[in-house]
Amino acid sequence: FSEVQYNGFLFDESPLVTPTDITPCTEKYEIENDMGIIISNHHLYWKPQAKYEKLRQIYVMLNNIYTLKSEIEQDKLDLYNEICNKIEKIENSVEKKTLNKWPVLMCGDFNTSPDQEIYKLITKQELNEEELKELEPKIEPEIEIKNNPLTATELIERIKKFPLGKSSYSSYRDNDPNHTINPNWKKGEEFFKGEPTYTTYCGWKGTLDYEFLMDDNEFKFDEKSKDVTFNPTYTKVTKNLNVPESSVLEPGLPNLSFPSDHICIMSEIEFYQSK
Repeated sequence: FSEVQYNGFLFDESPLVTPTDITPCTEKYEIENDMGIIISNHHLYWKPQAKYEKLRQIYVMLNNIYTLKSEIEQDKLDLYNEICNKIEKIENSVEKKTLNKWPVLMCGDFNTSPDQEIYKLITKQELNEEELKELEPKIEPEIEIKNNPLTATELIERIKKFPLGKSSYSSYRDNDPNHTINPNWKKGEEFFKGEPTYTTYCGWKGTLDYEFLMDDNEFKFDEKSKDVTFNPTYTKVTKNLNVPESSVLEPGLPNLSFPSDHICIMSEIEFYQSK
């Protein structure tokens, strides 16, 4: 917060009171609705069949992100209440204001394509029985499995409690008509929807990298924060960095122009609040 106005006055100088030794003052405070943003960047386990491991990683990641978010917003709330209490002692009333939510961007190499279970779980798509089985642990020969503290079903239910993630490139193909379309996709069976055809281009070509904008304005991770109003902060993708055409990526990455086996994705994101 910052002080925007200070008024000091002496009771003894007023004709309306008798002389005293008390010198009161009034102060007006402004709670600064400073806004921040929480960005995570990560690389999930690469092995395609290790879907249970990636399921655990997603849960741990979301739990850590929203623990941090809750701590930040709780600190802002504690400071806000402390200031309000000081004002109330002087003026017997205080105008309650709202605090800004800190939006979350979850970015990185998720090692999962848009037709797979992890992507569908983050974007709140329903999983069928076959997909649910795919998320169960795969036991390799000669490996002893000890008691598992969290089953796949438990992890899925916990992840479902977190907000919806919206991929910043989820409408990319609608906006770039020149983007290469995978010739192996059958009409009506495009699981990738608007996502780019690829973000990695080597022996295997496909989409593994995302920037998820988390839709968490209605989400409450910590019930201690339920007594305060947080002003919703909305996010809107205004630009995407173009995905290079496949002709400049052949025969595969890395090459002299692209030093990684993954291409770069980048977005301009606008933050705004409802009036």
